[in-house]
Amino acid sequence: MLEHLSQALFPNHCAGCESPIANNGRFGFCDSCYELLSPNNGPRCGICDAPGLPQTCKRCLDTPPAFERLWAPYLFGGPLQQAIHRIKFAKEEFWLHGLAELLCANEHIQAIKEHCTHIVPVPLGKQRLKTRGFNQSAVLARKIAQIWQKKPHYILERTRETAPQSGLSQEERESNMADAFKADAQNPVENILLIDDVVTTGATLKSAAQSLKKAGIQRVYALTLAHSDPHITK
Repeated sequence: MLEHLSQALFPNHCAGCESPIANNGRFGFCDSCYELLSPNNGPRCGICDAPGLPQTCKRCLDTPPAFERLWAPYLFGGPLQQAIHRIKFAKEEFWLHGLAELLCANEHIQAIKEHCTHIVPVPLGKQRLKTRGFNQSAVLARKIAQIWQKKPHYILERTRETAPQSGLSQEERESNMADAFKADAQNPVENILLIDDVVTTGATLKSAAQSLKKAGIQRVYALTLAHSDPHITK
């Protein structure tokens, strides 16, 4: 028990390559892996943050998402991908604390702090939550809220179990997530920040944002660790 708690507070190996580190390293990474993180700071869509695009992408032009803006400050791959896989598949929840700090240290993300009044995680389905034991988006949201001295709000819930998004086409992803959420916003607020771990086509965040808008939320923004658009980053 104490060993697990110590590991959670002060991981002694890198989230990317498993090399020994001290005092959590650099947001959970060794120096080498930290330098290999790929910022999503090149040309990208001004709405969904999809990399490699000098202007608003065709996807957002053809079907504008319910969220006003999505930020994904890193590209999915390398040490960050390894860390996220450890979290999801090895159930190493403790890495999320360093990753939340990594997000909040990003100068572009810091500006969101005063802009959004409520932080809302994307919920998991009950079966997947039972299998994994935790919701990575909720853990991220709690840590970000703690750093920003705000409170997370759990006003979204899944209306049904959905198939895993990996391996599905864009159209299949959107169909899979259609009407998958329900929002309970008894006191609608102006600005909500949706939190998820990784965005690919944005189908999950679009569906969640749409539910929030239907519940009376005026503006919805979204934040993820990384962008993994298969049409651009591969």
